Amino acid sequence: MLVNYIIKNRFYDSVLLMQIANDIKSKFGFEKVSVMMGTLPNKDLMRETCVLADEGEAAGANDVIVAFGTDKEEDFKKAFEYLNDLLEKKKVKLDAGGVNVSYSTIESAFQNHDDANTVFISLPGPFVRYEAQKAVNLGMNVMIFSDNVSLEDEIALKKAAEKKGVIVMGPDCGTAIIKGSALGFANVIPQGPVGIAGASGTGIQELTVLLADRGIGVSHALGTGGRDVSEAVGGIALLQALRALGEDESTKIIAVISKPPCDKVVNKMLKELERISKPAVVCFMKDGELMKDYANIRFAATIEDEVGILEELIYGAPYKKSLFSYDKEVIDELVCRSVAALNEEQKYIRGLYSGGTLCDEALMILNRAFGNVWSNASLYPDRKLKDAKESKEHSLVDMGDDEFTRGMPHPMIDFTLRKERLIKEVRQKDVAVILLDVVLGYGSHMNPAGELAEVIRSERALALKEGRDFVVCAYVCGSEGDPQKLAEQKKILEDAGVILMPSNAQAARFCVLVAGRGKITL
Repeated sequence: MLVNYIIKNRFYDSVLLMQIANDIKSKFGFEKVSVMMGTLPNKDLMRETCVLADEGEAAGANDVIVAFGTDKEEDFKKAFEYLNDLLEKKKVKLDAGGVNVSYSTIESAFQNHDDANTVFISLPGPFVRYEAQKAVNLGMNVMIFSDNVSLEDEIALKKAAEKKGVIVMGPDCGTAIIKGSALGFANVIPQGPVGIAGASGTGIQELTVLLADRGIGVSHALGTGGRDVSEAVGGIALLQALRALGEDESTKIIAVISKPPCDKVVNKMLKELERISKPAVVCFMKDGELMKDYANIRFAATIEDEVGILEELIYGAPYKKSLFSYDKEVIDELVCRSVAALNEEQKYIRGLYSGGTLCDEALMILNRAFGNVWSNASLYPDRKLKDAKESKEHSLVDMGDDEFTRGMPHPMIDFTLRKERLIKEVRQKDVAVILLDVVLGYGSHMNPAGELAEVIRSERALALKEGRDFVVCAYVCGSEGDPQKLAEQKKILEDAGVILMPSNAQAARFCVLVAGRGKITL
């Protein structure tokens, strides 16, 4: 049974509504839960996913549509009351004087907080430009969390911001940290000397947590959105971010993390870093030989290599590159034990990623080992999955891509699609290894390890009854200060038989060794 409720004239951020929908789905066990603003694009999405009823059709753009689908009809009222309670608690925050504050426009908020300099926007893509332009006109920096913003809108906004001397981060900018304050998906990180400019969200997250693990803090992490480094946009935000970090006294070293940019952007970036003259480390996630180091610029193949070079620059000890943090004997034993659990038919790796950059990094490593790995995120047309919902041979899938998040919460928030895909993959007779990222921090699910561990346990029990097993390897991207508690999340996964590696690259390499039966040279 499907039911829709309407909450009239109440606006809420889409990320908050996604989190609440996931909370209700988990608490009440409903088959379908959707909580969205009643905009026309959102209604279209709800129709496509079969959760929009006649009642919801009547909602306006300023109304909230709540959709429940379940056989547990008696729980509808309880769930709706629970949702209203959550919304009421989250609706407003207290300012320092203890007064409830809520503004209907960017202009009114600016008039009352003229010391603020950044606007965070999370709206349906078609509505972003209008609101972002208002913020730029007021001389405000903008972080656009939203996806599905047109390329034309992005270029127009970034050019307008550049003229105003402010920066537009995004669209699809998932992560930023400004003076220790996290925006979007981000982790609890100490402040320190490294300033980051990144055209990747989870890339920034892994970079910051690996630095934090080594006692190194971050001055700022400025996300630009992945499309910024394309030839069409030309790296407008990336260059602005570099200039800002260059002028910032608290930033002593600059780190750049990006999916492969176009050559024009690379040249502009190198000239800017040379002009700034601060030490810099760059990671492009690109197959092939690294670029030649400059006087003040060094290049890294992976995120963990970038961290190692940054550590060298800060502490002075030479960076000794190693494929694994564990002793060779430990890795050999883990590989041997994992291979022993597999039969001859099991030979493929299936990666299910919530982080696009982490998927790209693993794809680079697997491509070097096997030569032909399939993905919806592949840069090579002949290796791109025709249907991202159907894996073949070695496959890595970015489940945070727009084709999966359209009408659904991001997989860092809601694990429904990822769990369904995990079940589908481990039941394939030729699948040997499942490769996962588990991303903690602000905005992410409060117990991602628990969501995955439940499925892994139940599927392993079924597999063992059939006389087979499978291997699961994961990297947990988190810091000790994250609300999910890193140590607890790791223990949950280890108790479910998951092999954990200390970085995403090491997790990918381990899977290569297992699938290659230890015979592949990394």
